[in-house]
Amino acid sequence: MQGHVPQQSYGGYPRQADYQGLYPTQDVKQGYVSYQDPATLMEGHNAQYGGGTAEGTYSNQYTQLQHQMNNYNYNANQTPWQQQYAPQQGIHNPANTNDTNMFAPPTAVGAAAAPHVGGAVAPTGSGASATTASHVPPPPPAAECTDENGLRWTWSTYPNHTRDGKQEAPSAAALTLPEMVIPLACMYTPLFPIDASRMVIGDPTACGQQCQNCGAFWSHHCYREEGKFWVCFSCQRRNQLPPHYRPEHPALHNDTVEYILPLEQPTTAQATRGVGFSPTFVFIIDTCIAVEELEALKCNIQRCLNWLPPQSLIGLVSFGARVSVWDLSGSSLSRCYSIRGDRAYTTAELGNMLQLNDGLPARGRFLVPLEECEFTLTTSIEGLQCHDGVTPVNKRPLRATGTAVSAAVRLLEALPEVPVKKEMSGAAPAGVAPVRKAGRVLLFTGGPCTRGPGTVVSIEKESMMRFHRDIIEGETPYYEAAFKFYNEIQLRLLDVNASLSVFAESFDQIGILEMRQAVDQTGGTFICGDTFDHQMFTISLQRYFDLCDLRPPGVESSGISSAGDIDGSAPGALVANSGFGVKLHVHTSDDTLVSGVLGPCVAAEKTSGTKAHRASISPIEIGVGGTTDWRVSTIDQGTTYTVVFDTATLNKVDGMPQQQQNRFIQFVTHFTTPLGESRIRVTSVALPIAPVTITADGVSTANPQYFSEYDTFDQTCAATVLARMTVSILEKHPSKWNDAKRWLDTVLVRFVRRYGSFTPGSPESLRLRPCFTLFPSFVFNLRRSEYFMVLNISPDESTFKRHWLMRESVDNCVLMIQPTLHSYDMETPTATAVPLDSCSLRPDNILLMDAFFNIHIMWGTVIFAWIQARYQDNPEYAHFAQLLETVENEATMLLDMRYPYPRFSRTDANGSEARHIKTRMNPTTTHHSGARGGNGVADLSDVIYTDDASIVKFMESLKQAVVTPESKK
Repeated sequence: MQGHVPQQSYGGYPRQADYQGLYPTQDVKQGYVSYQDPATLMEGHNAQYGGGTAEGTYSNQYTQLQHQMNNYNYNANQTPWQQQYAPQQGIHNPANTNDTNMFAPPTAVGAAAAPHVGGAVAPTGSGASATTASHVPPPPPAAECTDENGLRWTWSTYPNHTRDGKQEAPSAAALTLPEMVIPLACMYTPLFPIDASRMVIGDPTACGQQCQNCGAFWSHHCYREEGKFWVCFSCQRRNQLPPHYRPEHPALHNDTVEYILPLEQPTTAQATRGVGFSPTFVFIIDTCIAVEELEALKCNIQRCLNWLPPQSLIGLVSFGARVSVWDLSGSSLSRCYSIRGDRAYTTAELGNMLQLNDGLPARGRFLVPLEECEFTLTTSIEGLQCHDGVTPVNKRPLRATGTAVSAAVRLLEALPEVPVKKEMSGAAPAGVAPVRKAGRVLLFTGGPCTRGPGTVVSIEKESMMRFHRDIIEGETPYYEAAFKFYNEIQLRLLDVNASLSVFAESFDQIGILEMRQAVDQTGGTFICGDTFDHQMFTISLQRYFDLCDLRPPGVESSGISSAGDIDGSAPGALVANSGFGVKLHVHTSDDTLVSGVLGPCVAAEKTSGTKAHRASISPIEIGVGGTTDWRVSTIDQGTTYTVVFDTATLNKVDGMPQQQQNRFIQFVTHFTTPLGESRIRVTSVALPIAPVTITADGVSTANPQYFSEYDTFDQTCAATVLARMTVSILEKHPSKWNDAKRWLDTVLVRFVRRYGSFTPGSPESLRLRPCFTLFPSFVFNLRRSEYFMVLNISPDESTFKRHWLMRESVDNCVLMIQPTLHSYDMETPTATAVPLDSCSLRPDNILLMDAFFNIHIMWGTVIFAWIQARYQDNPEYAHFAQLLETVENEATMLLDMRYPYPRFSRTDANGSEARHIKTRMNPTTTHHSGARGGNGVADLSDVIYTDDASIVKFMESLKQAVVTPESKK
């Protein structure tokens, strides 16, 4: 089974690229058109959101490694680099990933540019000193694409600031903005694919490649004295070079390496008890759904068995008014333990009901290896029947969803434990205990919980499910208890390294709002749709397992023996596509603090970390802050985190900030593969520090023109980070919708005021450089998106869309914020990017919108009339048939590579489904403007019935707010 097609960068379609002769995989700007008028808001703006991108490498790295890089040629080896490298095996040529000038000496910067007129700029009067480093090299431009390390930054360079030591730490909910307005942050994908030449077999701790003080790993950014020692960039401690040190080690030539720790064989006693890593999958099936849906669900679950590792443990739980835990031990008769679902049970009570003890363990009864229970499991699934009770028309079925989930987690808790290794001193040692207990709990439900713990609504249909207005006004009688129950489930799931994934297929809400913490913080997934027999569910379920790639095609072993030898017959197994028991740690140099992480994770348990780690924590918390260690039960190749940094440190004794050329950041990810291998992914990067000036009162500030001159700002990444920060505010304060929107407006006004040039009091004088011009339109569309809607959207749908925003890459997140819109007509049958504006609605064109969750084709009124006349079936109009086929092919390509499978519709400009496109468009032509068609006939297909302000009015208000001086309080 092959994985589904990898998702491409947004804005470029394969069909369009064929006509251009090149597929623009690195051109992420293609496909967007700016709303702003170049004459009034920016200088030299290119209307097409296009242009080449830079590779994002930095030229001011340490020059001491230049001679080492010159001694080795590039050769992308297909097997991991061995720790114990034997010279007789041949000369190893590690891969030099990108440019040959990575270690080139820095070049001098030209004369400083003049500050912006009227903007918030660096002081130029008698109170400011020169930059602390006049020889600072020019920074690299923002790459505007995810680099080979799985990183994408809001800024390619960032200044250091000083903070008054007496200043109180701001509130976590305030999200205090830095002087640069948009903080230094990155989007990091821990399991971003890398080639085998950057994999190393061996324990880096035992080989002396990890700092004994803070736990950071060596890299080519660290200073080292040949044959003597290397210096940790985080705590500046000297460490002895490894005894088997080789200059060609991949960590000394690549930013990202992955260590594959040697496999540990269980002892005889552990093998007898079944101690050994086997990922666990527990299927929880709702039997209160319609008969045809249940049959389709059973067929899909049986297909899942072909995608799981043969050694994985499988469990089966079904529920209706009661919960049934199925015995899969292979008896000739199907057996199950039935549990009443009308109240909450403790773990001890569930253990007694299921007879879980040392003599009757869960493994071998309720959790059985797939290769041993496939027949019994298939028979049990086929025997599931719909709920026998007859539900009255005015009542909802009795569903004990909460009890079923609790029972499934209890099975995981009953698996045997293993002794935990004693950790070394330090906050993030490599020698962590191997994960022996991990898995995924998959809940398939078609309605809300109405019985027992986790109840979200009454059984009476006259009682409506809660809506946003009820949450704001506090009229939610079931919310608090259900939310608390699933939060307790979350803690239990994290303790056993398991995640909860919910497949909710219903036309009504089912209560995923209350489940969100148990799913989000454990690394689970929400898949929402209408019915279990729809292709949205069928394809999404398959791609759920494809993305994890739990069982590589044709590979039965990991390809690595316990001795660390490479099995060349299984090279595909070397790439880890998913992980269990994940621990993420961030090391920084002393001038960079960590504010927090936005994404599916929780803070790790507090440990007695070193002083270096405690000093790396910022007092400003964003997302999951107050730590540099996080954990999550499961991740896959698509899981992307936002790590936010704080560069404001305490004032130095002399009042001057310490000015260095680079800041160093290292991401360390510990995880276990589905095959039981313990791995450590280490990504080390160096970012240039922007120059600053010092005012008379000792405050450091950066010149905004420096960042616009060198195009150091990534607009799409910044928009994604800002969207996640806003969602985190709404998560902590669910009723503060208007406050969150006002905070977003404040961010935009401060941003444009700082980086724009203008004359105070003159809105027409405002100018923005091209690297900033798209950011206001992103914020405009973010304000109008589902993330700020209260009406016409349910809390469950809001939760579902927030869930994916907080875990997807930049390219996909931007589609959620601002969809792409392409036009096709008879003159230009290829995809043409058009503005997301009602002026793009024409009677003679076809529009294709990609909004990530939705893909829509809309025919203009003339095109639709031709379709109704069946012109496409007439050979004389073959070109018209080709036009329709081209659009269908483009939509099919998007559907084939999207996960989760989106809603897809075809409609005409006046059809009911046209609302999905028109509601996302800028309302230039509304019912207030009185737009009319030609030839004396009213054509209202381009009219949008809304009272929302258009982007023209939005920009007018923005310019007025920017040029108006702030009142001093």
